[in-house]
Amino acid sequence: TWLAGPTSYESFADAVDILKKKNYEDKEVLEKMINRKPPYFQPIYSYAIGGIIMEYAYREGGSGFVKELLNDNADDIFVILKNHFHLISISPEDFLIGLIKAK
Repeated sequence: TWLAGPTSYESFADAVDILKKKNYEDKEVLEKMINRKPPYFQPIYSYAIGGIIMEYAYREGGSGFVKELLNDNADDIFVILKNHFHLISISPEDFLIGLIKAK
């Protein structure tokens, strides 16, 4: 999504701002966004989350790392984050929330 551009009227920056306004103390909010469960079924959430991940991946490992992530066929984004970002001391959910808040 970060590479392809917006799927709606919101820019990437606007989509990120929407994400940053959410309360992530309940991690189910994040999972609902990723899985497009009500009330987070709009594509803006997955667009922004995907963009944040890809932007971070590009900064950390360049286009090769982005391609590596895009080629992973796992259905669970948290498994992808854990495996590719080598998360040991932090949960994938907390890692992603940290990326969102830092953006």
